This record gives sequence, C-alpha cells and structure tokens, in this order.
Amino acid sequence: PVHGGETKSYGGTLQMRHTMYFKDNFLNETSGSVQSSVSSGDPYIELPSATVRVSSTFADGGAGVSNLLFGGNTGLPRNSNTVNSELQNQISWISLDNKHRYKFGVDFRYNRYSQDNTTNRFGTFVYNSLEDFANGVPASYTRRLQVNRRLGDDLGASAWIGDAYRRTPRLQVTYGIRVDASHFQGNPAFNPIVDSVFKSRNDAVPRGVYVSPRLGFSWTYGTNPQVSGFEGAQRGSRGQISGGIGQFQNLPSSQLIAAAVDQTGLPSAAQQLSCIGSAVPVANWLDYLTSTGTIPTTCAGDVTSFTSTVPNVSLFSPDYIPQRSWRGNLNWNAPVLSNRFRLSSSATYSLNLNQQSQIDLNFNRAERFTLPVEGRPVFVNPESIFPTTGSIISRDARVTQNFAQVTDYLSDLKSHSTQLSFGVSPIAFNSAFQWSTTYVWQKVVDKTRGFGGGNTGSDPYLTQWARGDRDARHQITYNVGYTFHQAVSVTAFGRFQSGNPFTPMVSGDINE
Repeated sequence: PVHGGETKSYGGTLQMRHTMYFKDNFLNETSGSVQSSVSSGDPYIELPSATVRVSSTFADGGAGVSNLLFGGNTGLPRNSNTVNSELQNQISWISLDNKHRYKFGVDFRYNRYSQDNTTNRFGTFVYNSLEDFANGVPASYTRRLQVNRRLGDDLGASAWIGDAYRRTPRLQVTYGIRVDASHFQGNPAFNPIVDSVFKSRNDAVPRGVYVSPRLGFSWTYGTNPQVSGFEGAQRGSRGQISGGIGQFQNLPSSQLIAAAVDQTGLPSAAQQLSCIGSAVPVANWLDYLTSTGTIPTTCAGDVTSFTSTVPNVSLFSPDYIPQRSWRGNLNWNAPVLSNRFRLSSSATYSLNLNQQSQIDLNFNRAERFTLPVEGRPVFVNPESIFPTTGSIISRDARVTQNFAQVTDYLSDLKSHSTQLSFGVSPIAFNSAFQWSTTYVWQKVVDKTRGFGGGNTGSDPYLTQWARGDRDARHQITYNVGYTFHQAVSVTAFGRFQSGNPFTPMVSGDINE
C-alpha cells in the first residue's frame, strides 16, 4: 500500500450566456467560460520504486507472470495548474417563409498550463524474480536526473456557416462548413545536432487551418395510429429516417507538445540514467529512507558496457495533422408490434485518419542476429545483452550515440469502425414504470506499428492491420425505473459486454 500516494484536485468554472433578437429576424447568442483546475500529488514515501517479476505455475499446468511493486511511486510527486477559456458567438437568421435558418458563428479559445510531472524522479529498480530480490541482484536501474517544470499555452479559433433548410413539412436538410485553426505560443528549443543527423527540426510544432464540411437530413413519414399520451394530444409522425455525413476534426491540446519542449536533447533538458547488469548500483533502502540525497545518480561496476546517460528527444514531423475522421450514419425509428413498442435503429461508419503514431529516428534497423526458435530479428549485439537477466543497453541499435530514443510523432495511421444498434422501448404512457434496452454490434480495425508495443514480431517500422483494443463486438444495455406513489423513483441500469481482444505480448522484449 505504501507504493501509492495522496492526490488532491480543485477546480472551478465561471460561465455566462446572453441571448437577444435584433432587426426582428436575427437571433444573437453569446457565451463565454473560464475554467481552472489545480491538482497535486505526493507519494507516501520518497523512495526509489521497485518492480519484482513473479512467475507462477498453476495446478492445471498453466503459467502466469505478475509484477509486485514496492518503494516509492514513479509518478509522484506531481502538481499542475491549467486554465481554459472560451468565447463563442452565433448569429441566426430565419427566412420570412420559415424554410431556412442560416447560422454563422465564431469561437475563440485560450488554454494555458503549468505542470511538474517528473516521472521516475527517485529512480526504479527492476528484479527479474523473487530470488533475485532476496539476493539483492536487480536487473536494471533507471532514473530521471533533472526536475523540470513545463509551461505552455495555445490559441484556437473556429468559424462555421450553415443552413437548416425545411424543404417540406416532413423533409429537412442541414448543411454547412466549419474552419478550425490552432497555434502554439512557444516552441521547443532548437537542437542543431538533431537537425544535422536526422534532417528533422525538433522545434517544429503542429499549426494549421482545417476545413470540415458536413451534410445531414431528416424525413418523417406517416401518422401515429393512436394517441400515446392523452386524449387531444398531437398525433406525431409514425416514423423518422435521418442521417448525415461529415468530417470531424480534433484540435491539439496545449499539452500535446509538452514532451517535445521537455525532451530536446540539450544539456538543459531532461536527462535519463540507465544501468543494467553489473552496472546497477547496490540498492540500500535504509540509506534512502534516511536521505533522498543518497539515491544513486550514477551507475556502478561495468559502466563502459552496460550504462546509458544520453538524453531522449521528442519532435513532430512537418506534415503532422491532428486526428480527424469521416463519419456517416443512418437512423430509423418507428412503432413496431402493433404500435406497442418503438424501435430505434442506427448504422454508423467512421474512417479515422491521421491517427497518431511514433517511430524512433535513432533506431538502427540493421539486424544483428535472429532468434533460432522464434525467428524474430534482434537489433543489438549479443555482448550488449546481460547474460543472467536478458536486460539490454541498446546502443548497438542506435544511429548516433549522442541520444537515446529520438521519438518522431507521426499522423500516418488510420482505423475503421462500424457500429449497428437496435433499441426497444414501450410507447404506451406509464407514469410509474419505464424501461428500455439496446443491443450494439461493432467492429474496430486499427493500423498499428511496432513502436509503442503494437508489434514485437519483426521490424518495428512496419505497419499492420489488426483488431482494435476496444473491439468488443457485442453489448447489451438496459434501463429500468419505477416511481412509488409519484414521490420516490428507483432506477436500475446495467450493461453486458463481450470481451475485448487479447494478444499475448513478449515481456521484457529484447528487439530494441
């Protein structure tokens, strides 16, 4: 339990809204908001973190691997302060024949953040077994050597124009276009070595203007055969068909470039220490409890072969675009079973483009050898693998020894998602008892690459298609409510879902 910590969060929001008519037919709507949040966290104890890998063999012949954690928490201490503000205005004009409602709107946003989220501040020891832990033989030790506070802000603006056109009393068509723009106020410090070695500037951040068209419709047909509420109530349409298609653009948050600002590879940026095998310092937990100043900042033993102190670098490709998707949907709802129930059905397809991925520009793709049984390539020399633990120092797999990982954020992946849903609810009015149930079928297919854990079978630069992590094919939800004596209401809701896809992964992979 002492591996955890205590976190606190505070927040507040101030909102305003103003609506007015002018020139008889114009409706002006203005809204604004300011939101602030503060969070902090402290570990129960200020110690290095430790992970012990435990392998178990079960009575049925199966096996499993679990990790036990103790010591300090790698993610604490931390604190952050964010401010988000927005001002929006929209003007609508309804035509004299009541067939058009034109809309024009603008939106301005300013976001600012300040955070100290220095992970692994006191270091992490990794033990490959309980026996190694008992003997005081850790497989590796890593630590971030500098504490930096991240500061950043961004500006965003949007404008849209559209029309809701009622062609007939039963048919309405909506169409319009939206333009979004974003701008980060600050850039990461330029590192000329990164530019000269990889031909990529680390001070470029995503900025751009994005256009999103949209089109939709709604058509009602028939007349309800009975009054569902009470005598004299309006008879609504028997059924409705609606749908639409459009592009939906995500805008980058102010913290998107935080890693690039923090990890420039310059001496003033974040520095990492990595020790394996005989270079791992002896863990003296009693000394660490007495003073955090005794926690190691250097490796020990064979520092020539099994250490790494070079920094990481993060940057964005020049053609990086925030995530966007083209989505189309078709909906139909109508009474069924002699007008006793209402069926709601929908079909949605989404083509998700510019999904974020990453590659390591400093990764040398030259294969050093191939595992004889599994046939998987290994990209470091056997001498860089510590024989008793399998831990590695990946300098052999580096283009240059000036840096460790040089993470290049791309937006070249995509995914497809398809969803069908069917819902049933009673039509008859009942003030005491209400219920509904919905069935959803979905299919999600993602394009992934090896960097980031998506594939450990071959060259991590390669991409492949696979089921999405959240591709749970079947889901049933229900909602039941009852009101006692028109005074006390009780509601129950639940969900049944098929399992998420599971792919066994290699623990402690040595591909890199």
